[in-house]
Amino acid sequence: MKDMVITLGHHPIIGGAISGIHIAIGYLIGFMIDIPPVVMQLVQLCVWMGGIAVSFITVVGWLKNNTNLIDHWQIFKK
Repeated sequence: MKDMVITLGHHPIIGGAISGIHIAIGYLIGFMIDIPPVVMQLVQLCVWMGGIAVSFITVVGWLKNNTNLIDHWQIFKK
């Protein structure tokens, strides 16, 4: 996990692209694919959560690499 945070922090454009791809897939699943609503909602939920997670990891990595804002937060130690 730490390597992913540092890597996406060094390359935030890649993190943004991955998040954008997740959002596009979630949109396509919601409006373009004809599947049962329950399956569509579950898959869409997973895709959106993945996009949010990548965005969060990218922001945390960028903050760790470029600022000292989160250096003292216990949750991000190590």
